[in-house]
Amino acid sequence: MDWFHKEQSIESQAVRITELQHNFHAGLEYDFSVFDQKTNEFLLSARLARSRVPNKKALNIGYWTASNHCNKGLATNNNKNFNCASD
Repeated sequence: MDWFHKEQSIESQAVRITELQHNFHAGLEYDFSVFDQKTNEFLLSARLARSRVPNKKALNIGYWTASNHCNKGLATNNNKNFNCASD
């Protein structure tokens, strides 16, 4: 999630979202946001993308957890679900 470390504007976010939509429909990467089902509070953001290494079966998992939800196993659980989905 290289965009996280860059200065963001409404315009740059609009471009990023357009690129994400294109990549999703092209089957290149999938971005997810995870929210608490009861409170609708944001918990984490995750991405499943094709690896940049030559192994065409490899996938990369990237994630960012809200600081107040770290060390609760949310990213671990999410990554386990990604691994099951990619089998």
